[in-house]
Amino acid sequence: MPGSLRVARDITFKDRKDLESFYKKLVETSFYSFSCEDIYSFFGRNIKYMYKYKGDIIKDLRNRYEGYRIKFKMDANQLKMYDKYNSLRIEVTINNPRDFKVLKSDDETGEVKKWVPMGKSIANLYRYAEVSKSIISRFLNALPEFELNDVHLNDLQSISKTVEDKGRRYSPFNVFNTDTLKLFKVISSGNFLLNGFTNRDIRKIVYDSDDPKVINRTTRLLSKLKHHKMIKKVYRKNKYYLTDQGRRICSNLFCYVNCYLS
Repeated sequence: MPGSLRVARDITFKDRKDLESFYKKLVETSFYSFSCEDIYSFFGRNIKYMYKYKGDIIKDLRNRYEGYRIKFKMDANQLKMYDKYNSLRIEVTINNPRDFKVLKSDDETGEVKKWVPMGKSIANLYRYAEVSKSIISRFLNALPEFELNDVHLNDLQSISKTVEDKGRRYSPFNVFNTDTLKLFKVISSGNFLLNGFTNRDIRKIVYDSDDPKVINRTTRLLSKLKHHKMIKKVYRKNKYYLTDQGRRICSNLFCYVNCYLS
């Protein structure tokens, strides 16, 4: 039976210097950008049930003699990113498979029973691999984008200007305003990484009110974010996700705030 299982994905560069040119900044930006909610989401958990979780969520950044390494842990299971020669490696180690589910069938009838905690069995190796690949994919998709020369100024300038669509004007964002930073922190949090967010989600956190005026105000705010290309709406649903540009702006902005203004 497998004890712990490691699954890794390597992104290989032609030259070690190509990786070194940005790797340290990538690790530092990731460390400052990802919260406990993000880590919880990487491991496939629904953030709405996080209050029930009694274990430890840890992030750790170390400069070893081999290079920089960042590690995220949920109890015994962990996700790491480090450099190995000219490769960027993202590695998942599953020490406690019971934190994940596997679909079991009836041996006699072949009918599906239900999702049950995964055990340490060779028969579950395929599921170890599926879970690990999903964790790696969620992590890679959430990795912050950045410019080597600090914040991506073009993106910040684009949302700091008034935009116009079909004769309607949408005011700019003041990226260093407290309310703006709070809003950006909410929409980029791990709470909505998997399932997106709604009008109700935003107004509950930002305004803590269900007053009709607040509902309309939040609708206008979401429309403003959408026209500044920070978020995108799900087709035929009142649900939104952060765009790649939106995540890049939030990641770089918070990294800048944490690194230089704290």
